[in-house]
Amino acid sequence: MWLGRRDIERRAAEPQRHRLGDAAFARPGTAGDQYRLAHVPVSKQKRAARGRENTTVNLRAATELILIRHAPALADGRLCGRTDVAADCSDLGRLAAVRAHVGRWDRLLCSPALRCRQTAAALWDQPPEIAPALAEQDFGLWDGRPWADLPDLGPLSADELARHRPPEGESFAELCDRAGIALAQLATGGCVVAVAHAGTVRAALAKALGRPAPALAFEVAPLSVTRIRIAAPEAPWSVISVNWTAA
Repeated sequence: MWLGRRDIERRAAEPQRHRLGDAAFARPGTAGDQYRLAHVPVSKQKRAARGRENTTVNLRAATELILIRHAPALADGRLCGRTDVAADCSDLGRLAAVRAHVGRWDRLLCSPALRCRQTAAALWDQPPEIAPALAEQDFGLWDGRPWADLPDLGPLSADELARHRPPEGESFAELCDRAGIALAQLATGGCVVAVAHAGTVRAALAKALGRPAPALAFEVAPLSVTRIRIAAPEAPWSVISVNWTAA
């Protein structure tokens, strides 16, 4: 069969093509190989790893980080970051749905805020580890004030908003630095659940996205579940799902 120039060029390129999908793997040694592997079930990773040489994948290092925002805060129309208020944990149906959706886990952490501790207690009997670095953004002099009394910041870009620091408080970018370091230290393998705040969840999304500003666009509802996969301590984070809520 006669082959034209285009056919030859196409066939020469074919060995370099690798279909990416649930049942496919990149070539051994390809940059980022171990990160792609984290996007398929571990059972498939193990099967594919058999017979592969020089693989750098540590299958036991993968961490699934499950972030749950606390139940609705009894904030009475106020901005409550560090202001400690209780949570409304009366919706037993939603709590049961969240518990079933999350399933089994290896480690349970919680922000020190009362609303988070109450939510964790309503979800599971086991006391959580208290992680101060998972606290909500510190809004400084704005904290605890009615929403109607807060100043109008005007038209800010997402980057400007992420860098804006309330008086005597911290910016969202600073929250991302604080919480991002703490969350990265949790990437020791297994399933880790953290009951925290909308700001903390967005900080985790910022870590996955590479910068704070895009994370501000995500809705994070009370009692919502966000899942992130961390293939290895130094690997990029991949977002599994955001803001899952019980129907």
